[in-house]
Order: sequence, then structure tokens, then C-alpha cells
Amino acid sequence: MSIYETLRTQLEPLLGPRTEAVLQEGLKRLQLSPEALTPPQAAQILKRVVYRELQGVMSPAEAKRQVQALLDALGEGPPAEARLAELEAGLKRFNLYFEWPEVQRLRGLVQLIRRELAEGRDVHELLTEGHELLEILEEKLQSALLRQARDISDLEAAFERVKTVGGPKVRRLEALIHQIQEAQAQETLAPAEVERARALAAELRKLVESSVIQTPAPNENEEGLITVDDSLAEDEEFELVIDLDQLTPEQAGRIKEIDLAEDRRRLEVLAERYALLLEREELRQEHAALTAQLEAGEPLGDALEAFEARLQEAHREALAEARARYEWLAERLRALEAAGVDPGPVRTRLELVKESLDARVLPKELPDLEQAVAALEAQLNAQKKAQAQRETRLKAQRAFIEEARAATAPYRDAPTPELTAFLEALEQLEARTRAGEVDEAQLAHLKNALAQLLADLSHQREGVELKRAHLRAALQALPDLPELAEARDALLAELETTPPEALAERVEALAQRARAQVHECLQALRAQAERYRLPLEPFTAAEAQLAAGEFPDLTALERHLTEAFEARKEEVRELLNRFEAAAQSYKGLGGEPLLQRIQELKARLDEEIPDLTPLRDALAQLQRRKQELRTALRRRYDHLRKAYATYQRVGGETAHQLGVLLNFLDSGVARLDRLGVKGLLEFQRALEEAERYLAQLELEYTAAQQVAQELQGADLDQLLSVFTPEERPNRAALLEPFQIRGVDAAVLLENGRVLAGERPPWLEPALVEALVEDAQALGAEIGTPAAKLIVLTLPDHALIVVPLKTRQLVLLAEKALLSKLVHQVERSYAALLDA
Repeated sequence: MSIYETLRTQLEPLLGPRTEAVLQEGLKRLQLSPEALTPPQAAQILKRVVYRELQGVMSPAEAKRQVQALLDALGEGPPAEARLAELEAGLKRFNLYFEWPEVQRLRGLVQLIRRELAEGRDVHELLTEGHELLEILEEKLQSALLRQARDISDLEAAFERVKTVGGPKVRRLEALIHQIQEAQAQETLAPAEVERARALAAELRKLVESSVIQTPAPNENEEGLITVDDSLAEDEEFELVIDLDQLTPEQAGRIKEIDLAEDRRRLEVLAERYALLLEREELRQEHAALTAQLEAGEPLGDALEAFEARLQEAHREALAEARARYEWLAERLRALEAAGVDPGPVRTRLELVKESLDARVLPKELPDLEQAVAALEAQLNAQKKAQAQRETRLKAQRAFIEEARAATAPYRDAPTPELTAFLEALEQLEARTRAGEVDEAQLAHLKNALAQLLADLSHQREGVELKRAHLRAALQALPDLPELAEARDALLAELETTPPEALAERVEALAQRARAQVHECLQALRAQAERYRLPLEPFTAAEAQLAAGEFPDLTALERHLTEAFEARKEEVRELLNRFEAAAQSYKGLGGEPLLQRIQELKARLDEEIPDLTPLRDALAQLQRRKQELRTALRRRYDHLRKAYATYQRVGGETAHQLGVLLNFLDSGVARLDRLGVKGLLEFQRALEEAERYLAQLELEYTAAQQVAQELQGADLDQLLSVFTPEERPNRAALLEPFQIRGVDAAVLLENGRVLAGERPPWLEPALVEALVEDAQALGAEIGTPAAKLIVLTLPDHALIVVPLKTRQLVLLAEKALLSKLVHQVERSYAALLDA
């Protein structure tokens, strides 16, 4: 297959009908024909044309990975050592999340790649798998960070409701929120802090929502605020007891909603933490029942605690079972190593399983390891069998050499050229036999050659013994087939006492039967190879050998087929594992049928080698669907933001709830390109919830407009402004979208004063004003409008200055963030002008 055809085959699942046009555009730029395309030129097309096109159907990160995989396949990618260094650097980012199965797998891959590189082996496929895993991990982390952002938004809203209660628990909640915010800013997860903070917030919200509190009794301070006695020590706990019978229906409903929200969240956490255990039928059914109870609006109460206890007990049992399986595998592997079998990557993967068990993490790789160890044991058995067969073949070679020397001895006094050539070949076979080498092809060839040689000699010289030797050689050259063995042995016995002329026709008939049997065997082996999707060249060569009058070695072909099938099976198993990991990441977006199909193919792998093309096409389709979802979510978010700006002044609880959700969505949209399916679906759920609030807010706005019209057509905004003073944007909040990792400074200046942010020592307001004046003067000279954005590029950073009437926004950030920050400036420009 040419380079052009290879590119087209690989790109069609990604670009669909556009593939041909994109490649032709690249060829046109280089003024090349498809046949003349070389790997370096193909690399130029991939980088300059294909990469741009792929960004239209997937995220830039995914497009980069696809192009990198194609470059590696062409041999035009970076060196393996450099790609390994990238993997190791990426792995460090996830060292905190050792319990994630993908992290365990990546750690094992890195160790395996190091060893394979040291031994000089090809690690292209392993590096590709490692980078795929790294991408899956990044998506998983971004999804978890998105969920943590939602937690922060919920906790901040809860804190605003309960901060008037005062006391140590409120201060503890505030401290926990700050810790979670700091972790979020560093793109680090803080699950323990989130869990404690949510529990505290729920407890304090119940305190605020109820008016009948026991232990301790609330006090009313001078401002009329409910407070908990501040004399409690910071670490002293108090038990919140609410008498539900004395609550109003409205209060009881609000407390019930708090319980439902927390139960739903805790059940989600348990489902994620014990995902492997929930594959068990009884636990999955119990989880489904609890989920249904929540959907029916009923809090779980003690049932949730009981379910968690059962999960913990099941986890302990599963750990004990996994450790027993590990010990059994380790013992079998030690026995294999003692027998001289190289365990290869199995030893590394087994050591990682032990680390997981020591950390009380359930490993996912045990089933695959059991299959790998069984394959090594089968390999050892095959080696033993091959050794026994080797001894048998060496014995057969020695016997044939003796028989051939005896059969040709009478003719050595006047040898023909054919006899001389045969004897030289026989000496070579004898030398290899003495060295312990098995040469089945040469043995089969010499058997056929001896029969032909003796036939030729029998025509040249008369003699009963010569004819008998010829027939004997012809019979011995026949393949060892069970269907022919009895007839051949009978003829060999008769040949010792019966004149050769009487047996010649029967020997020829047996030879014809042998050719027919061998032909059938070859057809069966070829069909098996086709079913296994293995190369057919050895079988084609054997058929040509049979057509030339020689019998091919069926035993060698069968052994070749078995070994090739086992090797291909393990290769496909690894690919299916990779596809399965990718399909797992598409659950919720249509990846479930693909996941089921992959599991079915893995179960039938001992019977047949599947065609992987449909799986690749399905993954590419899911990838396109993910990008389409990402684009649609961004479009819906932008519409929601614009609509909220129109209706938010209505105020009230609906506007407040929508504002809380938008705070979360604002943080989520910034990482939308890095989210995997799970994160995108969570963003979609929050967006749908926000859209429901928006619909309600729109109704309230319309109703308020009608009221305004009834009040002699008074403008709604004027009416609302009577009761609501005009609010100016929180200037510090305006800088939050710019305060991300990689931004060293974000400052809002006005007349030399700092309005928001912290001014670094190197930042002189006068120099900023001078820079803006120079840019405006330059714009006036060349006849363009006043500059809206000024960018100075430094060796590693970029300085961005945004003129805003009498103010200036100043940002110093890493160069890689320039595009992202410019986009954020465009989105925030109107708000910055009004600040």
C-alpha cells in the first residue's frame, strides 16, 4: 500500500467524504502526484493541511494526537526517548490519583517502555497507547475538576445563606471552601475537603431553614441574627436535632430538598469510588433501587449508610480475593521463570498489581494477567513439545541419511551429476544434524530428490534391488498422514518379498491419494489462516511446492499457523484493551454498544481474530459526536448568558439560583475543550437546569412587564430601579477569568491607581499609560481606529494591555495562553468598560 493510500485509509474514519479533497489540496500545494509522495512530504501535508481540517471536527488536542499518531506511523515523529519523556512528565501530574485504574496502567506502560527501549525493541505501539491513556486521564481530571467547580459554586451559595449563623462550624466551612478554591486554582482535586464541606453546609443550611432547634438553643444578637454559641471550641462538635413535627410544611420541604441533594451527591461519589464492585448484580440492583427512591423524591436516610457499609465490606472481600489471585499468579510466574521462560511485561504488570493491593485499591488487570500467564504456560508447554518433536525430527534426519547413503552406495563408483549434487546436499544435512539443527524443508526436499534420483537410475540400469530402492524411497517420501500410514506400512512390508513391478502401480496410486490429501489439508490451513487474518504467503509457497511434485511439510505449516495465531491473538487482545479503554470514556454518548461488542470479541478471541476496522470507525464516529456536543453546548451557553443579561434585573429566587448555576457554567466553559464525555454530560445537565430557570425567569420578566404596562406604560427598568439601586460590577470578580494557571499578573489600573488585583513590583503605571499613548499615536499615524489590545511578546511570556477609557487591564502570562486570554478579553470587554 502506497503512502497516499495509507493516509487515505487512516483519515477516512476521521474526515469522511472530505478525505480525498483534503489530501488532494495538500498534494497540489506540494505539486506532487499521489505516487510520488514520500514520508517527509506526507508529514508536511499532515501538519499544514490535515491538522487544520481535523480541528473542524474535534478539539485541537485530539487533532494533535491523531496527527502525531500518523506521523509516528510514517516514521516522521519525534524520537521514542522524547515521547517517553513526555509520558513521564504527564504521569507526574496524576501521581496524586494512584487509585485510578488508568494511572496504574500508565505507570506500567512507562516502566515497560523503559525496559523495551533498553533492549532495543520497537515501542511505537506502546507509546501510542501511553499517549491515548494520558489523554483519557486528562479528560477524567477535567471532568472531576468541573464537578469540583460545581461543588465550589454550591458551597459558596450555601455559605452566603448560613454565614449569619456564626460559630466555629461556619468558620470551619469558610476555611474548607478556601482550601478547595486553592486546590481548584492549581487544578488539583480535594475530595476529602469537599465531602466535609458539603456535610457542614447541609447541616448549617438545615439550621437556617428550621426555627425549632435543640442542642444548642439559638440566641438572637443585637442585629437580630441567629447565632450558635461562639464559646464552643473550634474542634468541639454539637449535634443538630430538628423536631420535624413542629416545622411548617414549607420548612420541612426545604429541609427535605437539602437531604435529597446531599443523598444524591453521596450516592454519586459511592458509585464512582466503588465502580468495579457495582458490576456485581446484587450491588447494582441495590444501587438502582436507591437511585429510583431519590428520583421519587424520597431521602435515603439510614439506607444510604447501610449501602455504604455493604460496599465497604464487599471491597474488603474483593481485596482479599484479588490478593489470593495475585499470589497464585505470582507463584505460577516464579515457576515459569525457573523453567527459563521470559515473563516480559507480565512481571512489570504483576508488580503494579501488588502496589495497588498494598494501597487497598482494586486492580482491574487481574483477568488480563491471568490470560497472559496462561499464555506463558502454554508457551512453555509448546516449547517442551517442540523439544520432543525436535528430537524426533533429528532422529528421522539421521535415519534418512543412513538410508540414503545405503540406497546410493552401489552407484558411487560412476556417479552422475545428479547423484553428486544429491550427495553434497546430503552431507550438508548431515553436518546440520550433527550440530543439532532441524531442517525440515531440506529433509522433505531430499526425500523427494532421492525418489526421483533412484527412478532415473532405475531407467539407466536394470536391477531388481534398484527398483525396490526406488519404490521404498517414494513411499518414505510420502507425508505422515494418519489416513495413509497403514497402507504405506503394508506396501513397505510387501516390498521386501514381492517383485517391484507388481507394486509400482499401487505405490503410484498411494502417491496420488497423498497429493489429494495434502491438497485438502493445505486448503483447510489456508482457510484457517484467512479466518485468523494471517499472511497467506507460506501456504501459497506450499501449494506451488506440491504442484512441482514435492510434498510440503504439513507439520511445520501447522506449527507456523499456531504460533502466528497466538502472536496475532495477543496483539489483537492489546488493541481491544485499548479500544475498550477508549469506549469506556464514551459511556453516556453511545459508547455502551461498542463496549459490549468489544467484550464479545474478547470472549471469542480464542476462536477467531476479528476485523478491527468497524471498531475504529465506531470510535471515530463517537469522537465526532463528542465534538458536535461540545460545539452545541458552547452555543447554548452563549445564548443563556445573553438572555440572562436581559432578564436578571427581575431579581428574586429564580434569578439567584440561575446566577449560582451560571457561576459554575462560567468556570466550566473555560475548560470545555479539555472535557471528556462525562464532563460534557455534567455540563449539559447543569445547562439544562439553567435553561429551565431561564424559562421561569423569562415568564417572571414578562409578567413584570405586563404589570409595568398596566402602571400607565412605565418602563420595567425604571420601575425596578425605584426599588433596586444600580449595581456596578464587582471589579475583583471581573479579573477571575484571567486568574488561571500560567498568568503571573492580572491588574486593573486607573490614573495610576490599582482598582483590582495586585500590582507586581515591576509594573509602573506611568509606563503602561505611555505604552497606550504610543499605540494610539501609531494608530492615528497609519489611519486606523484606536487600539483595543496591545501585545508585547517576550522570550517566554506575553504582556497584554487592554485600554479601557481611563483604565487599563494589564496581564502577564505564558505565551501558550495568549490566544485563550485574547478570547477572554473579547468576551469580557463590555463588562470591563462598565466596571
